[in-house]
Amino acid sequence: MVTSIEQPPWIAVASWIASGVLTSSSARSWAAVRKRGLDSSTRCAASCTLRHGPLTKRTLALLEVIGVLAGLVVIGRLLRSAGFMEWQKSALGASFLSNAALFLALPAAALLLGRRNPGSYGLTAERLSDHARQGGIVGVTLLPATMLFPLVASLELDPKQLPGAAILGAGFAVAGLLGLLAISQRPALANRAVGPRSTLLYLSVLAAGLLAAVLAKASAPIVTRAVYVLLFVALLEELFFRGYVQGRLNDAFERPYSLFNTSFGPGLILSGVLFGLFHPIMSPTGGDWAWALWTGLVGCVFGFLREKTGAALASAVAHAIILLPQVVLGG
Repeated sequence: MVTSIEQPPWIAVASWIASGVLTSSSARSWAAVRKRGLDSSTRCAASCTLRHGPLTKRTLALLEVIGVLAGLVVIGRLLRSAGFMEWQKSALGASFLSNAALFLALPAAALLLGRRNPGSYGLTAERLSDHARQGGIVGVTLLPATMLFPLVASLELDPKQLPGAAILGAGFAVAGLLGLLAISQRPALANRAVGPRSTLLYLSVLAAGLLAAVLAKASAPIVTRAVYVLLFVALLEELFFRGYVQGRLNDAFERPYSLFNTSFGPGLILSGVLFGLFHPIMSPTGGDWAWALWTGLVGCVFGFLREKTGAALASAVAHAIILLPQVVLGG
C-alpha cells in the first residue's frame, strides 16, 4: 500500500528548462491571426495572449501540461499499488485499460475543458497513407538501432544505466538524423480540425484491437502482445506526448525555428525531455535516470515527425516499428 507519493523530480527539471524558453519570442497580434485565417483554437490562444501576455500564456500552458503529467504519474502509481495492473495482465493479457485511461482519457479531459479541437493536438483523418509513409520511412531507419540492445547485453551493460544508455543514445541519434534527412524534402502535411466521426474512428480501432486481444489471449498470445504494444503503447503514447503535450506547448511557444524544412519550437524539445523522463519515473524500480537519455532522443525524433506531418499518426507508426522486436521476441 502506498502511503505517500513524492513530488516527481521531473517537475523541477521541466520548470528549469522552461525558464530558459519562457522569454524566447513575443506573441502575434489578434489582427494577424485573423488575417492568416487560423483555426479556432489558435485564435483563442492569440486572444489569451493579448489579454494576459506571452509570459502568462506560456506559464499557464506549462502548468497545465505538468499538472496532467503529474496526474498521470500519481494515478498510474495508485493503480499499480492497488493491484489493478496485475489484474489486467491476468484477465486481459496486458494493461489495456490503464493505458487508455492515462494516455487517452486524461488529455481528452484537458482538451474538453479547454474547448480545443483534437485536430490541433495530433488527431487526423486525412491523407492517412501519407502520414503512414513518412512514419514508416523514419521507423525503418530507426529499426537498425534496436540491434544495439543485444550488443549492450553482450557487453554486460544495462540500457537503463549510463554506459549502456550512452551507446543506445548515440545509435538512435545517428539513425534518427538519417531518417529525418530521408523525409526532409517531402511536403509537409497540414492538419485541420477533426469532427466527432474522425475521433470515433480512433476509438473504434482501439476497441476492436482490445476485443481481438482478449479473444486471442489464450490461443494466440502474440496477437494480444501486438495489439498492446502497437496500439495501446505506441499509438497512445504518441497521442499523449506528441499530440497533447507537444500540441499544447506549441500553442504557447509557437514554432519559430526551422530544421530539415520543418518548423518547430520549444514544445518539441520539452515534450522530448518529458517523454524521456517519463520512462524512469514510471519504472517500478525507479532511479534509472540514464534511461531518459536515449528515450528522450527518440522522443525528439518523433517530435520532428509530428511537426512535419501536423499530427501524431506518423510518429505512432515510427514508434510501432521500433517496438516490433518486442512484439516478436516478447520482451
